[in-house]
Amino acid sequence: MRQFIYLFLLLFVINSFSQGQANNWFFGENAGLDFNSGSPVPINNSRIYTREGCSSFSDSSGDLLFYSDGSTVWNRDHDIMPNGQGMEGSNSSSQSAMIIPRPGNTTEYYIFTVGSAVGSDQLGFFYYTIDMTADGGLGDVVTVANNLMQGVNRNTWTEKVAAVKGNECQTFWAISYTNGTNEFFAYKITTSGVESSPVRSNVSFSANDVRGYLKISPDGKKLAIAHMSDRAILLYDFDDVTGIVSNQRYLTLPATSSNDVFSANRPYGLEFSANSEKLYAHASNDYYNNDGSNNNPINHFSALYQFDINLPTLTQINASRVAIDGANNSRNLYRGALQLGPDKKIYRALSESYNNGFAFLGVIESPEEDGLAANYQHASIDLGGKKSSQGLPPFISSIFSQIEITSTDSSGQTNIINDLDVNLCVGDDFTTLSQLLPGTPIYKWFKDNSTTPFSNDPNISFTNVNASINGLYSVIVESTDICGVVSTLDGEFTIEVYDAPIATQPMDLTLCDDDNNGVMAFDLSSQDGFINSASGMSISYHLS
Repeated sequence: MRQFIYLFLLLFVINSFSQGQANNWFFGENAGLDFNSGSPVPINNSRIYTREGCSSFSDSSGDLLFYSDGSTVWNRDHDIMPNGQGMEGSNSSSQSAMIIPRPGNTTEYYIFTVGSAVGSDQLGFFYYTIDMTADGGLGDVVTVANNLMQGVNRNTWTEKVAAVKGNECQTFWAISYTNGTNEFFAYKITTSGVESSPVRSNVSFSANDVRGYLKISPDGKKLAIAHMSDRAILLYDFDDVTGIVSNQRYLTLPATSSNDVFSANRPYGLEFSANSEKLYAHASNDYYNNDGSNNNPINHFSALYQFDINLPTLTQINASRVAIDGANNSRNLYRGALQLGPDKKIYRALSESYNNGFAFLGVIESPEEDGLAANYQHASIDLGGKKSSQGLPPFISSIFSQIEITSTDSSGQTNIINDLDVNLCVGDDFTTLSQLLPGTPIYKWFKDNSTTPFSNDPNISFTNVNASINGLYSVIVESTDICGVVSTLDGEFTIEVYDAPIATQPMDLTLCDDDNNGVMAFDLSSQDGFINSASGMSISYHLS
């Protein structure tokens, strides 16, 4: 009997690199969320007011350090840092800033900024250093802008920046993109600082729009970029050892004529699921008209799409596209960001138009599930009277990375089973297989929130199961990696055992060919009641 087994384990690192660093969000019209309780709680004292770009960072315990819109930096007391104004980012840039801690240093941080071409702002790619020992421990921007464009015309840069942990010990990559040369620039960050020369990857797609998000998958293996007015989402491979971007694949959105101004196929926000197997895109019609009607919500339409990027071919990936919200232009909404949270859910920025925010966020409750089972809930996250706009703070994607868990099904096939439910039939057997960790990791398995572990083995097995094993299972693993970093890995999954359906042998159908023409009609569905009378069962018929 085929069995479906899904497990989840989530990685975070204590005192070095952890999900706590993404626990405080500041965005939109003085909006914010605090995830330290496990669920998002509104923050009511944010100083940020941004239509798009924003960034924030906390320590490993989840205590706020500072936040920024790319041009201004506020400390944890919500005051502007010394030298924290007039920076090269812009609150009209899609991803105005990305914050990265200096490896091997607990007090220095880098802010990478990308600008915009709105008003007096300019495009471009720069970074600054923040010293958290300065200003009585509240922090100070201690360097001027460091130009990262290597002579490329800044007017051809884009509003995109992303970051991921490097494969080597104590390294990160900061990545941006320029339309001028169709290149990704990947800067390596080590204990010595930001390396002076980037890894440059040229790609064949020639984009015209600077807007839209750039994201890297939590496992550091994939990169996705949205070119909004080009109606293009490109998926690439990323090498977290070399920094090279390769293997360009074009993900399709619903096709329309070039003069169709009401179809939601201009991508802006992107995000990967925590297990790096699904990619989500928030696309809109991006309506604009000089007569002022662009600020009328009835002219704006958005849709939320899911792609299964774990499928083996590009044809299959594109065929997997599902609109989990806004199909057939059914959602009046402006463009917006998507961001993975510490709770493994994906949050959606909501805005009625460019100038009109919204008092809630949307959320994808189960991003690893297929299609509509991902369970998108619109306008369900209350912002406590503040408003979302178009942006949400991006983080180093590795903060949300996972340990890989596999299991072998009854046909002998080994599957990656991170982050979904375990559904079994009475009498089934299954075993979890944990990714091998260096050193001597300590495993502790718990059931139904018990404080007493029932197993210390890396893998757990069940044979001839029944409903007595139903419940919530969680594991905590303490390990030291090859970089000498002590980390704690935790995760959970739920088991539910179902009774196996019992099928009754159908009766033979015997009919006479009264007109001797050799043709008879059989209504096979008349056998359904004999085969199984249980509700919710699907019965199909086959020639062999």
